[in-house]
This record gives sequence, C-alpha cells and structure tokens, in this order.
Amino acid sequence: HIYGPFYYAISITVLVSIYTFQIIPVENFYVSAACLTIMYLGDGMAATIGVRWGKHKYKTVIGGQKSVEGSVAMFLFGFLGALIGLWFFGILNYGKIDLLEAFTLAFLSSLIATFIEAVSPSGFDNLSVPLLTALVMNIIHFQIGI
Repeated sequence: HIYGPFYYAISITVLVSIYTFQIIPVENFYVSAACLTIMYLGDGMAATIGVRWGKHKYKTVIGGQKSVEGSVAMFLFGFLGALIGLWFFGILNYGKIDLLEAFTLAFLSSLIATFIEAVSPSGFDNLSVPLLTALVMNIIHFQIGI
C-alpha cells in the first residue's frame, strides 16, 4: 500500500480549503504555498538524492532510516521551493511581503520542514511536512511577526 500520495492529496486539500473557505484570508496563501512547494521540490529531491547518493544514514525517532544527503537536499530544494511560492504569491500577486521577508520565511520554513521530515515515518511525511510547517509558519509569521 502506498499511502504517501494519498496523504499528499489530503495535505493539499486541507491547505487550499483553508483559503478557499476564507478561514484565513486568501491573500495570506503565500505561507501555505511555500509549505506545499517545499513538499513538491524538497521532499521529491530528498528521496531521489537520498536513495542515489545517501551514504550517511541516521535513524529517525520512530525507527525509520534517512540519509544526511537526503536531508540536506530537503533543506536546499525546500528553500528554493519556498522562495518560489513566496515570490509568486507573497510578492508578485499580492505584494504582502518584500524580498527580505521572503528569504527569511523561506529559510525558516525549509529548516522547520527538514526537521519535521527527518522525524516523520516514511510516507507519513507527505501529510506532516506541509501541514505542520504551515501551522508553525502561520504562528511565526502572523503571531510573532517574523
């Protein structure tokens, strides 16, 4: 059974629905867009690079196994993905943030997502990474003001 794609579809549905039903104003979609693009690029490349070049393995809290190379790929490509999502939705479409805020949020969100991915069981990260990263980033960005 492959639950990963199913969990991924759930996370996309939840994050998009929050803005579709105006639970959070749609002009703030850039935070969720960043979290989803972290998943698109970061997790996809983490799996590819981790399997192909992952030589330095570590155990997760739940007993899974990840590679340092995959986690570094998760962070780097997640940062790129977050920056794309923040630029497109936060700067280009709505003008809600500036470039410095985009870089700061991209760095923080990719760092948080990499940690969540590192401790999540295999496949379940497709649900936990976007949802938990979006939750933490909404708190950091809108409540704390970073």
